[in-house]
Amino acid sequence: MLQKLIDKDDPKCLYCKSRCNFQLNSDSSPRSITYVIEIYSCQNCGEVFEIRNWEGDAIENAQFIFSCKEFAVLSVPNNGFHIASRNSLWPSYHKKGECVDIAEFNVDFSDKEKLYQKLKTYIVFS
Repeated sequence: MLQKLIDKDDPKCLYCKSRCNFQLNSDSSPRSITYVIEIYSCQNCGEVFEIRNWEGDAIENAQFIFSCKEFAVLSVPNNGFHIASRNSLWPSYHKKGECVDIAEFNVDFSDKEKLYQKLKTYIVFS
C-alpha cells in the first residue's frame, strides 16, 4: 500500500525527503460518486504523489500515483500498475492506449535513478 508511505502530518518527498506542498481536490464520476484527490508535490525535485480515494472508502482501496522523471505510475489495488508519460496521466485517469499495464512490483524510492531505469525497461519490453 504505497499510499501509506505519505505522512499526512508532515509530508515529505519519497525520493529526496524534502517538504511537499499539499493540495486537496475532488471530482465526481458519471454516477455522481465523489472521489478525493490528495496531491503532494516536492518543493525540491518537483516529483508528485497523489492519493485518490472514493469518498468514505477505506484507505486500502485508494489509488496511488507517483511520478519518476517523465513517467507517472498509477497503482490500483488488485489491478497492478499502469505506466504512462507524466503528462498523459495528470490530471485525469489514463486512457486506453496511453499506458502500459504491468504487474505490481516492489517500489523502492531510495534510488530514483534505479527506479527510473526499471520503469524504462518495463516500457521497452511491454
